[in-house]
Parts: sequence; C-alpha cells; structure tokens
Amino acid sequence: LQERLIKRDMLNRSDQSSQPHFESLIAAIEGRECAILIGAGLSQPIGYPSLQDLLRGLAGKANIAELQTKDVDGSWSRDFQMIEDSLGQEEYREELKRIFDHIKRNISFNPILINILNVPFCAFVTTNYDACLEFASMNLSASPKSHRFSYPNLPITQLRGRHIFHPHGYIDPDDIDSVNTIVLTENEF
Repeated sequence: LQERLIKRDMLNRSDQSSQPHFESLIAAIEGRECAILIGAGLSQPIGYPSLQDLLRGLAGKANIAELQTKDVDGSWSRDFQMIEDSLGQEEYREELKRIFDHIKRNISFNPILINILNVPFCAFVTTNYDACLEFASMNLSASPKSHRFSYPNLPITQLRGRHIFHPHGYIDPDDIDSVNTIVLTENEF
C-alpha cells in the first residue's frame, strides 16, 4: 500500500510533518486496524440518490413543497418523518423499494468500490441502503465476508472481520421486506 501511494506521489507531496501520520495510517490499514466509512457519494454514479436528492424526491412524491427545495440540515430525520407521515408507512416503504431497486441499475461493477474493497480495511461501514458494496465484492477473488450486518443486528465485535456494516439498514435485493430495516425517519432513530 505504501509503495502504491509513493508511486502516486501522495507521500512526497505532503509536508514533512505529515509523513509520520501517513506512515501510521498505512500501518493501521495494513494491520487491519482501520475501518472505512462510505457514504452516498460512491453510490451516486450508479444512479442511487444522495441524501439531499432522496429528501427532495420523496418530498415531491408527498407534495410537501417546503421540503422539495430544502437543503439537508440537522433536522433531516424530522423531514423524512414528515414525508412518511404524509405518505403513510406503506406507500413510503414502497417508494423506498422503488428508489433502491437494484434491477434498473448496473451495480455489478463499480471500479471505485472494487478498489476500496481491495484495500485491507478491517471493516466496511456504509450509511448507504443499497447493495453496491455487496455486488462489487462479487468481482473480487478475496472479498469481504459475504455476511453483512444491518440494523438492528450490528455486532460491534465483528468489526474486525472484513464484514460490511449497514448501520442505517439495508435493502436486500433478494428480500423485499428488508426495506423495514431502514433507519431514516425520526421515529426510526
């Protein structure tokens, strides 16, 4: 890993005071003592929405004008609660299933995710609800363990096992009811 970073000149461009920090980080990653947190930015190229886009899209579906142009802020779980209350839980869940439907996307290959999965992190923690990491891991010979954890089953003791964690829930392409694991609204938190 360090050789790859040096080749890319990442270590050489930093000031000398940062060198020990880079070396410590590389050692922690190589020793599988470092987890990575992955957000929506890595699923957006495949067509999944950012939290902002999800809020505005669902607000449009619920016809809540003030949320259709609102930026995500500290009250976002309250905003999603307002949307769920407006749509009703069943319609709200159906809309989430539609939005995160993996069949309409080519998520079997994402070079960025594959590169991340090749780094020897001890765990992959994602706030995403989609299966992008799981599908990307199928393209690796030595992939993270196929068992993933999502709310409410988040055994922190497994954080060292190169597992994939979805602390806000996960919409499993093979389990239609998995939409019920999503933690997005105020009541769900």
